[in-house]
Amino acid sequence: MLAQGKVDEAQVAYTEYMAIYQRLTEQDSSNAGWQRELAVSHCKMGDVFIARGMLDAARTAYTECQTISQRLAEQDPNNAGRQRTLAVSHGKVGDVLAMQGKLEAAQTAYAQYLTISQRFTEQDPNNARWQWELAVSHSKFGNILTMQGRLERAIAAYTETKAISQRLTEQDPSNAEWQRNLAMSHSKLGDVFEEQGKLEVVLAAYAESLAIFQRLTEQDPNNTEWQHDLAVSHTNIGHVLEVQGKLEAAKAAYEESLAIRKRLTEQDPSNVWWQRGLAVSHSYVGNLLRSKGKLEAAEVAYAETLAIFQQLAEKDPSNTGWQYDLGISYSKVGTVLVPQGKLDMAKMAYMEYQAIFQRLTELEPSNVNWLKELALSQNDVGDILMVQGMLEEAQEAYTKYQTIFQRLTKQDPNNARWQHNLAVSHSKVGDILMAQGKQEAAKIAYAEYLAIFSHLTKQDPSNTGWLQNLAISHSKMGDVLIALGKLVAAHSSFKESLAIFQRLTEQEPSNAAWQRELAVSYNCVGDVLMAQGKLDEALAARTENLEIIQRLTQQDPNNTWWLWDLATSHRTTGDVLAAQGNLKAAQTAYVESLEIFQRLTKQDPSNVGWLQGLAMSQSKVSHILATQGKLGADIRGIPGD
Repeated sequence: MLAQGKVDEAQVAYTEYMAIYQRLTEQDSSNAGWQRELAVSHCKMGDVFIARGMLDAARTAYTECQTISQRLAEQDPNNAGRQRTLAVSHGKVGDVLAMQGKLEAAQTAYAQYLTISQRFTEQDPNNARWQWELAVSHSKFGNILTMQGRLERAIAAYTETKAISQRLTEQDPSNAEWQRNLAMSHSKLGDVFEEQGKLEVVLAAYAESLAIFQRLTEQDPNNTEWQHDLAVSHTNIGHVLEVQGKLEAAKAAYEESLAIRKRLTEQDPSNVWWQRGLAVSHSYVGNLLRSKGKLEAAEVAYAETLAIFQQLAEKDPSNTGWQYDLGISYSKVGTVLVPQGKLDMAKMAYMEYQAIFQRLTELEPSNVNWLKELALSQNDVGDILMVQGMLEEAQEAYTKYQTIFQRLTKQDPNNARWQHNLAVSHSKVGDILMAQGKQEAAKIAYAEYLAIFSHLTKQDPSNTGWLQNLAISHSKMGDVLIALGKLVAAHSSFKESLAIFQRLTEQEPSNAAWQRELAVSYNCVGDVLMAQGKLDEALAARTENLEIIQRLTQQDPNNTWWLWDLATSHRTTGDVLAAQGNLKAAQTAYVESLEIFQRLTKQDPSNVGWLQGLAMSQSKVSHILATQGKLGADIRGIPGD
């Protein structure tokens, strides 16, 4: 019944099952068969509690199963059936402990599961059931190793699972349980490869998993567990496609996943795992909308996600999985509030994100995934503080971010995700140093950023995330070289950045983030050409920049970051026109810039960046009027000549 998503009916059936064997064992406590059935009934009730997200109740049920099974196994150590029930109970207890974030205790439980499974497969190598248990125990061990950041050992564990599952499915291709286990092993390996940034290998692993789940769901469309697995597979593939910049293909995958999960939650609204799956699908759709620059639609999707995880976390505050998901949801909400100029609201969301992972890492300091999220939350808070002009506080947040990833990369130097974040932390520290006027120190930080992403893109040239960061690192280096007066070197850096973003936008023209970065690259090239006195070339670069930003703001007129870019583009275009002596055109450009900054500062008078932009545009307008002898003109409505 659970496999069909009928949690209420399953609970009624298992309660009756348990009640019968409780009565029977009370009548004859020496009957080992009845004792074993009672143990199994406790395990079944635990499965129901898991489906409802009631982890403490599930752990109690599984522990009852474990206690009875332990007693029976001690009475007859060679009884494979009793040993198997004991092994499974260890695995179930380990699952709950892992969900509660108690990784070391979970690892101990899984080790007992693995030990029993290994002993009996050695005694009876042809026993497919023991082979299956051994495969599952390796997989569970791999889950813990992944959470601890020990990725190479996790790969070894999942590879064992895959090899055993492959043999079992070859022996009996019709066994759906073996098929599912094989599909899950492909998926788990894909998860780890993604952590390592190996996108092509990831996609192949997820595709293998998807193909198996598609076959299984065609055989039995009513099996909700397989439907759930199929939805997860679509999400996994969609995520890789999104990272590769293939947004339309990613959208199709996410929509497949969302449709399945909506059907599952409609069938059984009380199933917390279906609810979680639905929330995750909304989140991925939000990611895609954000990538396309559709911030309001993304905010709606993230709000759906947040609402579900708030309900789940309130029902079971001890469930660290729900807490984890809730923290991530707050982070997602913050990412769409920032570009809409809602900085105070974004800061509140990021602070919630940070508080949750602060509590989780105190609970289990060895959980690297929680440490990673704590570091990322500090980075997000730092970004807000930076925009608000609070440089010392931002520097403190970025330093905490950097310290955690330095520790993580030391533990696992081959983890591409840790390398990625360490590189970004160098970039953020460089930004602070630049704002403080410490150009030489900033150059060192940006060089670290550039070196790491140069290395990562050589390892995986198809990873568009690495390429995007490589391009940005060239651009950052160009900024500091301009500040140091090294114009030729700066021009070279900016052209490197421009070339990468030209390639990326040709691959995926609908990716708004890449379009914006392309525009920024043109603007940076224009800065150098302007400084070198090459005004015609500078104007051409500024015009390319302006046209891209105008297209983006037309797509999403409420995106305040793009409006900020548009205002800046008008102002920098005005600078070139003024230098060419075309004062009338320069005046028009400066006024366009001023009007946008006036609107932005009216929305958020506390935004330091917008206030600085407003002051600069006002200064430009005043200067151009003075040059033309019109200093007394009303800058809110300057006449045509």
